[in-house]
Amino acid sequence: YIENQRKILLKKNESELNLAIEKKEKELLKENLGDVNELNLKLKARNQMIKDQNKQLNELIQTKDKLLSFISHDLRNSFSTMTSIIDTFSDDYEKLEPEDIQAAMQVLSRHSKNNYQLFENLLHWARSQHEELPVNKEMLSLSEIINKQKAKFTDTLSSKHIELKISTDNDLKAFADRRMLNIIVGNILSNAIKFTSDGGNIEIDGVSGANSTMVRIIDSGIGISEERVGQMFKLGGMESTKGTNGESGSGFGLILCKEMIDKCGGKINVKSQPGKGSVFSIMVPNKSDNGFGKNTN
Repeated sequence: YIENQRKILLKKNESELNLAIEKKEKELLKENLGDVNELNLKLKARNQMIKDQNKQLNELIQTKDKLLSFISHDLRNSFSTMTSIIDTFSDDYEKLEPEDIQAAMQVLSRHSKNNYQLFENLLHWARSQHEELPVNKEMLSLSEIINKQKAKFTDTLSSKHIELKISTDNDLKAFADRRMLNIIVGNILSNAIKFTSDGGNIEIDGVSGANSTMVRIIDSGIGISEERVGQMFKLGGMESTKGTNGESGSGFGLILCKEMIDKCGGKINVKSQPGKGSVFSIMVPNKSDNGFGKNTN
């Protein structure tokens, strides 16, 4: 009896041991399957991230190709015009009338200024893409910057007989990077002049709020379509457009403005209709601690 009980007990222990081993193996297998599933999910997420990065890279390459195409087109046409004028001067200078010479010099001046501004914009944009463009915020007089940019375009305004009216307070302030703010105001004002017909008018007004200052540049120009407005601050949405006097324009300056206003912690907005002019609004912080935007490098 004792021997039989011993055998039964041994068989029972063996059975329980086998069940315990089997249970443990299942638990280990389940854990391993869980690890494999988790690893698969991570691999899928990584693969999706790589696909997204490749897509973004391809889009960036296509966009930069488009950028180079627009700029090359504008520069080629501009330099072609300048070369033609210079060749005419070289060959037939004695035969030219004074008014022809004056008109040609105005064209050369306009093209050289446009090309210089384009190169300046390209340089600043390239530096910003490589994070080599530091943001040095300080309390600035926006009125001083606006008047400085107005003086810069005195000749162009005069040649197109455009009246520029400034309706801002003398103590209009902004907390931003001086160089960037000059580039932003300069580019928007340049565009307003470029797309305003001879005899038109431009107005710059501004108002300060509790934490920010808004400046508007209002022109009586040819206006912009709703579709174009939605794309004008995107690198891939550039469109080469001639000014009212044939001035070249790739739209690159506005893309640079958007990047710089973002770095300054501000905002830019545009309202326009074809044939009814445009209103560009710039909003920038006017306090160093308002949380609107912080100093970054």
